[in-house]
Amino acid sequence: MTYIHTYIHTYIHTILRQKTRKLKACRGFTLAEVLLVITIIGVVASLTIPNMIQNIQDQQYKTALKKMYGVLSEATTLIVDENGGSLKSVVDTGGCGVYGLRSKYRDYLKTIKTCTTCDTQGKCWHNWN
Repeated sequence: MTYIHTYIHTYIHTILRQKTRKLKACRGFTLAEVLLVITIIGVVASLTIPNMIQNIQDQQYKTALKKMYGVLSEATTLIVDENGGSLKSVVDTGGCGVYGLRSKYRDYLKTIKTCTTCDTQGKCWHNWN
Protein backbone atom coordinates (compact mmCIF):
# COMPACT_ATOMS: atom_id res chain seq x y z
CA MET A 1 0.00 0.00 0.00
CA THR A 2 2.83 2.42 0.73
CA TYR A 3 4.27 1.82 -2.67
CA ILE A 4 1.00 2.82 -4.39
CA HIS A 5 0.64 5.76 -2.04
CA THR A 6 4.15 6.95 -2.84
CA TYR A 7 3.58 6.47 -6.55
CA ILE A 8 0.33 8.46 -6.52
CA HIS A 9 1.94 11.18 -4.42
CA THR A 10 4.88 11.44 -6.83
CA TYR A 11 2.60 11.42 -9.84
CA ILE A 12 0.38 14.20 -8.44
CA HIS A 13 3.44 16.23 -7.43
CA THR A 14 4.88 15.92 -10.96
CA ILE A 15 1.63 17.01 -12.59
CA LEU A 16 1.28 19.98 -10.25
CA ARG A 17 4.87 21.05 -10.97
CA GLN A 18 4.22 20.92 -14.72
CA LYS A 19 1.02 22.95 -14.35
CA THR A 20 2.84 25.52 -12.23
CA ARG A 21 5.56 25.92 -14.88
CA LYS A 22 2.94 26.42 -17.58
CA LEU A 23 1.14 29.03 -15.47
CA LYS A 24 4.39 30.89 -14.82
CA ALA A 25 5.20 30.86 -18.53
CA CYS A 26 1.78 32.32 -19.46
CA ARG A 27 1.68 34.97 -16.78
CA GLY A 28 2.34 38.15 -18.85
CA PHE A 29 3.77 39.85 -21.91
CA THR A 30 7.41 40.47 -22.61
CA LEU A 31 8.79 43.98 -22.92
CA ALA A 32 9.38 43.47 -26.64
CA GLU A 33 5.74 42.53 -27.19
CA VAL A 34 4.50 45.57 -25.30
CA LEU A 35 6.85 47.90 -27.20
CA LEU A 36 5.77 46.41 -30.52
CA VAL A 37 2.08 46.98 -29.75
CA ILE A 38 2.75 50.56 -28.61
CA THR A 39 4.72 51.23 -31.81
CA ILE A 40 1.92 49.88 -33.99
CA ILE A 41 -0.65 52.01 -32.15
CA GLY A 42 1.56 55.08 -32.61
CA VAL A 43 1.98 54.50 -36.34
CA VAL A 44 -1.75 53.99 -36.86
CA ALA A 45 -2.53 57.11 -34.83
CA SER A 46 0.00 59.21 -36.77
CA LEU A 47 -1.64 58.13 -40.03
CA THR A 48 -5.27 58.69 -39.01
CA ILE A 49 -5.28 61.72 -36.69
CA PRO A 50 -4.16 64.35 -39.29
CA ASN A 51 -6.90 63.21 -41.72
CA MET A 52 -9.46 63.33 -38.95
CA ILE A 53 -8.44 66.88 -37.96
CA GLN A 54 -8.54 67.99 -41.62
CA ASN A 55 -12.03 66.55 -42.05
CA ILE A 56 -13.24 68.37 -38.93
CA GLN A 57 -11.78 71.68 -40.17
CA ASP A 58 -13.33 71.19 -43.62
CA GLN A 59 -16.71 70.58 -42.02
CA GLN A 60 -16.34 73.73 -39.89
CA TYR A 61 -15.48 75.81 -42.99
CA LYS A 62 -18.46 74.40 -44.88
CA THR A 63 -20.78 75.15 -41.98
CA ALA A 64 -19.46 78.72 -41.66
CA LEU A 65 -19.81 79.26 -45.42
CA LYS A 66 -23.42 78.01 -45.41
CA LYS A 67 -24.24 80.26 -42.46
CA MET A 68 -22.69 83.34 -44.08
CA TYR A 69 -24.43 82.57 -47.38
CA GLY A 70 -27.73 82.40 -45.52
CA VAL A 71 -27.09 85.72 -43.77
CA LEU A 72 -26.12 87.47 -47.03
CA SER A 73 -29.05 85.92 -48.86
CA GLU A 74 -31.48 87.10 -46.20
CA ALA A 75 -29.97 90.62 -46.19
CA THR A 76 -30.15 90.78 -50.00
CA THR A 77 -33.79 89.67 -49.96
CA LEU A 78 -34.64 92.37 -47.41
CA ILE A 79 -32.80 95.05 -49.42
CA VAL A 80 -34.56 93.99 -52.63
CA ASP A 81 -37.97 94.04 -50.90
CA GLU A 82 -37.18 97.43 -49.41
CA ASN A 83 -36.30 98.89 -52.84
CA GLY A 84 -39.24 97.82 -54.94
CA GLY A 85 -38.03 94.33 -55.90
CA SER A 86 -34.74 95.34 -57.53
CA LEU A 87 -31.18 96.27 -56.58
CA LYS A 88 -30.90 98.63 -59.58
CA SER A 89 -31.88 101.73 -57.66
CA VAL A 90 -29.46 100.89 -54.85
CA VAL A 91 -26.52 100.18 -57.16
CA ASP A 92 -27.16 103.26 -59.32
CA THR A 93 -26.70 105.59 -56.35
CA GLY A 94 -23.08 104.43 -56.03
CA GLY A 95 -21.33 102.33 -53.46
CA CYS A 96 -19.52 105.21 -51.85
CA GLY A 97 -22.34 107.42 -50.73
CA VAL A 98 -24.67 107.12 -47.80
CA TYR A 99 -27.30 105.47 -49.99
CA GLY A 100 -24.96 102.96 -51.58
CA LEU A 101 -25.16 99.21 -51.53
CA ARG A 102 -22.56 99.07 -48.80
CA SER A 103 -24.64 101.14 -46.43
CA LYS A 104 -27.72 99.05 -47.21
CA TYR A 105 -25.90 95.85 -46.25
CA ARG A 106 -24.45 97.54 -43.17
CA ASP A 107 -28.00 98.00 -41.89
CA TYR A 108 -28.55 94.23 -41.94
CA LEU A 109 -25.09 92.86 -41.11
CA LYS A 110 -22.90 93.11 -38.05
CA THR A 111 -19.76 94.89 -39.23
CA ILE A 112 -16.44 95.44 -37.54
CA LYS A 113 -15.22 98.40 -39.54
CA THR A 114 -16.68 100.54 -42.32
CA CYS A 115 -14.51 102.62 -44.62
CA THR A 116 -15.76 106.19 -44.77
CA THR A 117 -14.58 107.21 -48.24
CA CYS A 118 -14.29 105.55 -51.64
CA ASP A 119 -10.64 106.49 -51.98
CA THR A 120 -9.19 104.21 -49.32
CA GLN A 121 -6.78 102.36 -51.67
CA GLY A 122 -6.07 99.61 -49.16
CA LYS A 123 -5.90 101.91 -46.14
CA CYS A 124 -9.16 100.60 -44.71
CA TRP A 125 -8.25 96.90 -44.66
CA HIS A 126 -5.59 95.15 -42.66
CA ASN A 127 -2.21 95.13 -44.37
CA TRP A 128 -1.17 91.46 -44.72
CA ASN A 129 2.46 92.22 -45.66
